[in-house]
Amino acid sequence: MPPQQVQYAPPAQHYPQEFHAKGMGKGLSEQESTTIHKRATWLTGNVFQDRPINEEAIQAMMALGCARALELFKEIEAKKDDLRNPSGYLIKAARNEGAAVGHQQMPPQQVQYAPPAQHYPQEFHAKGMGKGLSEQESTTIHKRATWLTSNVFPDRPINEEAIQAMMALGCARALELFKEIEAKNDDLRNPSGYLIKAARNEGAAVGHQQMPPEQVQYAPPAQHYPQEFHAKGMGKGLSEQESTTIHKRATWLTGNVFQDRPINEEAIQAMMSLGCARALELFKEIEAKKDDLRNPSGYLIKAALNEGVAVSHQQMPPQQVQYAPPAQHYPQEFHAKGMGKGLSEQESTTIHKRATWLTGNVFQDRPINEEAIQAMMALGCARALELFKEIEAKKDDLRNPSGYLIKAARNEGAAVGHQQMPPQQVQYAPPAQHYPQEFHAKGMGKGLSEQESTTIHKRATWLTGNVFPDRPINEEAIQAMMSLGCARALELFKEIEAKKDDLRNPSGYLIKAAQNEGVAAGVQMPAHAPVYAPPPFQGRGNGIGSAPAAQFQSMGKGKGSPDHDKIHRKVTWMNKNVFTEAPIDAEAIEVLAGLGSVERVFAMLDDLQTKGAEVKNPSGYLKASAKREWGRGGPVQGVKRGPPVMMTGPPMKKGKGKGGFELY
Repeated sequence: MPPQQVQYAPPAQHYPQEFHAKGMGKGLSEQESTTIHKRATWLTGNVFQDRPINEEAIQAMMALGCARALELFKEIEAKKDDLRNPSGYLIKAARNEGAAVGHQQMPPQQVQYAPPAQHYPQEFHAKGMGKGLSEQESTTIHKRATWLTSNVFPDRPINEEAIQAMMALGCARALELFKEIEAKNDDLRNPSGYLIKAARNEGAAVGHQQMPPEQVQYAPPAQHYPQEFHAKGMGKGLSEQESTTIHKRATWLTGNVFQDRPINEEAIQAMMSLGCARALELFKEIEAKKDDLRNPSGYLIKAALNEGVAVSHQQMPPQQVQYAPPAQHYPQEFHAKGMGKGLSEQESTTIHKRATWLTGNVFQDRPINEEAIQAMMALGCARALELFKEIEAKKDDLRNPSGYLIKAARNEGAAVGHQQMPPQQVQYAPPAQHYPQEFHAKGMGKGLSEQESTTIHKRATWLTGNVFPDRPINEEAIQAMMSLGCARALELFKEIEAKKDDLRNPSGYLIKAAQNEGVAAGVQMPAHAPVYAPPPFQGRGNGIGSAPAAQFQSMGKGKGSPDHDKIHRKVTWMNKNVFTEAPIDAEAIEVLAGLGSVERVFAMLDDLQTKGAEVKNPSGYLKASAKREWGRGGPVQGVKRGPPVMMTGPPMKKGKGKGGFELY
């Protein structure tokens, strides 16, 4: 209904003036609590007329918050035909999610609740004791226990020791256990005993741990958790209470489930690095798999590694970590400047630690060397961890893990070895004739950075030296790759490496790929950069194609014109890669340029390239094709010639045409 038509006024005893003003009801604003109540009222009036949603259910929804409440309202509306008691459904859903239903949404001054003084001294709530519980959380636990005693276990009340045990576990876990005992109510003789035992099983010392800190007699071993550990929030930002919880739970599992396979400290630290919630999930997981799990510590460590955590000493304070990578690999400026593909010090340390762990635990007889570690740093932390995971999975079949990692890095375009050193230490300078000063400064090569163009050149050089020594990748192909950009170039390099056994001409393959993607090979070089010089012009002085160069240039299609250059580059490439034994001569190039249509010339060249070795004399083939074009459309543009010769039918098989051609 429109707001002005909604007759909504929550009972004063439930929602006093301060309720909305203070944002009560799980921190709800006045607008949110009003929204929940209006939605419930609408459902009562339009969907559940015979089964109205009561105030307790509305309060339960407020305890869950506006977003979740609206989801549940939508859910009960969808189930309207099958739902006998929508209020009960909502209340149960709230309880299942840990909300204490009823008066917990009332302002504190209206809640008639006071826990026994001997258990909860004055400082208890003020200091947030009970696993760092807030007053609201400790009240929630006590209320839920009281409700269970009154409604589920009236003949077996939950005692105060059990309530304290639940507080020691924290609100979320306590509510899970309350839900568990409610489900087992018919089979449970002693719910208090069940709760206390569950708390002890999870490492909680029942009774005194809820007392002020000075009375708690628990201190984890100093050698594992020095004074600064908790103070600085180490262990993925864990509080002291959270790290203690993880350690207690692991200790309990060792003592009660894995006596013959104790959970070691490395595994415990790995769990701390994941955080308390995830650690407890994994502890629950290994407990469920106890009969099939030979090495629970290994399982936990592997789980942490799979989630990107570097296991072992990384959770200790820096002054206690005995780790310093070799100075010759990581000079002072390395971490300070974030070198290694922009790695932070933490990321580079993570990579090195993971490699060290693999060497010590998986590849003892095949240690991962420093070159491989640097290669991983060049790829970045995320990709490095993926590759580490990959080699661990292939450990039984992998003879040389370092080689595998280095090759993977090279395949992805990383220059292995010195590239991780500060710039002043890198002894690499591509030949000046290939990359003049302006090339990098102007970002040529499809907007490539100096690093990207260097990466492409290094990768091509590596492929030439290691994969195609008998079929080197030429500079034209490298330029073509630069014109495509670094990412695409590396993909194509990977592609030709995979096809190495079947690929006769890797340079030609790369250039053709670039042309197929709309790039003319070589165009990314500065204007004054060296180009392949055309073969010397040797016109015979008669007929088509024999005009002197000066005369040819005067027609706008000679050497130096854009059209001529395009044709020349294409022919040069074909001479190097297709017609090495019978290259296309300069006269044929001049004739093609004189046709006036670059598109038509390229179509003719592509047709010739397709026929390849079938054509014994490519120059003659092109001249004959040009003459056919001349016969169809008039004299070749840009070339002086004698009286026109009318030609009909196919060309002669062999002989001298009036233009001086050998016709085929």
